Amino acid sequence: MSWFTRVADLFTGGTSEARAEARAYQERVTAFRQQVTTGLGGDRSALEALLRAPESLQIRDEDAEIEIERVHAALDLLALRERVDQDGLPVLAHQHKVLADERCHFIASAFLVDDMNRTGRLMLTSQRLVFVTSPVMSVPWAGVRALETRERDLLVLRGAPGQGDGFRCNSFSDARCAAWIGERLRTTNGRR
Repeated sequence: MSWFTRVADLFTGGTSEARAEARAYQERVTAFRQQVTTGLGGDRSALEALLRAPESLQIRDEDAEIEIERVHAALDLLALRERVDQDGLPVLAHQHKVLADERCHFIASAFLVDDMNRTGRLMLTSQRLVFVTSPVMSVPWAGVRALETRERDLLVLRGAPGQGDGFRCNSFSDARCAAWIGERLRTTNGRR
């Protein structure tokens, strides 16, 4: 090792080999994250391969945690689609008076993106989206232009661009499944 390398290591806090190893590790993490981003629309076997990738790439759990959750959400959505194709939309039991006798197809805990203090239950019925909080929010499907997801957020777009509500779900899976069920309900019952 040259005297210059030893002096550089003193000032940079590590050996050249350690820095090279850290760079190589970060490149593997970045490559894995990109694989997940581009592979979320894949079939079951491609998604399951993504679940095994961190081990084969020697990526620490904490550096792959969010991506693994995203892959699990994609698998959950595939399973939901298969169940719906076979049995129709799920019908969930509820005891909320605000829904009366409406058929409920989705329930999850959430809070408003714009007001983190407003937590509640996000419910999708055949007639509307309901957020059971104080005060209750209700949007009929005819008033919903589109549903989108951004990470763990379900975005309910209404009217003009920029109008809508964001609901932060507890998981990527809840957000993706809610968006898919909501789109089916919106196009079937909202007549759009």
